[in-house]
Amino acid sequence: MGGNQRRDEHTVLDIPTVPMKPASAVPTRSAHRLLDLQRTAGNAAVARLIADRADPALQREDWSGTFGLGKHGNKKNEQGRLGEKFGTTISGDTHESEHTIGYEVLRGGDGALKRGDSAEARRLENVAPAYQEEKPFHRAHIGTGSRKQRDTSGWNATSYRSDQRTALEEGHVGNAVQLNQLGYAFIKDFQQRSEAEGRHAADDSYDTMVEHIGSVEYGTEGGATRTAGVSAEERAEMELSRRVARGEWLDKDGKNGFPPLSVENEVRKKHGLPEVSEPPKQPDKAAMPTTTS
Repeated sequence: MGGNQRRDEHTVLDIPTVPMKPASAVPTRSAHRLLDLQRTAGNAAVARLIADRADPALQREDWSGTFGLGKHGNKKNEQGRLGEKFGTTISGDTHESEHTIGYEVLRGGDGALKRGDSAEARRLENVAPAYQEEKPFHRAHIGTGSRKQRDTSGWNATSYRSDQRTALEEGHVGNAVQLNQLGYAFIKDFQQRSEAEGRHAADDSYDTMVEHIGSVEYGTEGGATRTAGVSAEERAEMELSRRVARGEWLDKDGKNGFPPLSVENEVRKKHGLPEVSEPPKQPDKAAMPTTTS
């Protein structure tokens, strides 16, 4: 599809300075974007990512391994890739593999495909989308562990996984991943500005995962599996959602964390999508002439 599209109107999500409704109240049946998380980004971050990937010096070795880039089973290779690229040590002491759709979500709830119990369960986990997140943030995320208490995101572990599973079964992989990133937005210091190489490595790892998501396999009843495809639109939205979670465009009041239209279109172009345009402004009803009969 070519030509110029209209940018959807959106309600700005205030992250994370205002109370939020429990995540279970978030509609997951939206045919379009979820929570408008896709509208964010940093011009510099996107430009740096594109420039880095174009540098042959950073592509000296094939790090895809058996399972491929952006997969949990490739975590050791991913740590090596990031360490070489950023000139620092990336290991289990600094970063951990973040399943953007957790394994408990992927396996389903009928008791089949218990983690590590069979070759099929291990395969399903290894091909799942994952990236290297900074260890303290990964440990603090509501999807890590089985916390019953709701955190500032409005989720506990059960409700978070339930919302992700609903999005997955509806075929909205992008929405499920955006929910994962929304969980990070409410973690203390996640939005703090930092030039630490470990922080840049986590962002790069996430973007690499997004670039290589073509589909996601998940369990159904009796240990069978299904595959949900991922569109270019979803990949663009997932990439932008990381920047929303980072709060790169929040103003001094912690609001309006969305990017310029030029940034959104830059990311859309990267994923082979047409540009979007701002919707026309609606006339001010108070200023409209009235008629009498």
